[in-house]
Amino acid sequence: MKKVAALLIIFGSGLAAFGFSGWQADGHTGFLVESSWTFAAGWPLHSQIEMTIGITLLAWGVMLRKDSK
Repeated sequence: MKKVAALLIIFGSGLAAFGFSGWQADGHTGFLVESSWTFAAGWPLHSQIEMTIGITLLAWGVMLRKDSK
């Protein structure tokens, strides 16, 4: 069980870190009759899913590791 827990912790933390690295920011100006500037920042949907699955796997691995001692 400890090996499964270790794998869950490793894969979960890696997947969560990969999801967190997907943060994006986008800003651009529009030169029409009135000048407008738009800005959007955050994580796209696929990064949010990676973070959620990674944190869930990490939590399961930690719980499994504590139970196996």
